[in-house]
Amino acid sequence: MNTAVNRRGLLAATAATGLTLAPVNFARAEDRPGPGSDGPHRTRTVRGTLPVGSPDYVYLPVEVPRGVAEFAVSYTYGKP
Repeated sequence: MNTAVNRRGLLAATAATGLTLAPVNFARAEDRPGPGSDGPHRTRTVRGTLPVGSPDYVYLPVEVPRGVAEFAVSYTYGKP
């Protein structure tokens, strides 16, 4: 058994668990009409910050309401 690999796996799992955020349900998000003419569109924005040194990928669970056919996600950051 290689303890270095096990320690690495444990650290990675701990970091991933620590950066799993609460589900986003848009209860207080701003409703705005989105682009397009093929039906009702809504744009909802969630903003937040991650601590310095966070990994490149963070799990963000999203509750998608019934009837949603498509959604898009974008992620931006500024380098210090």
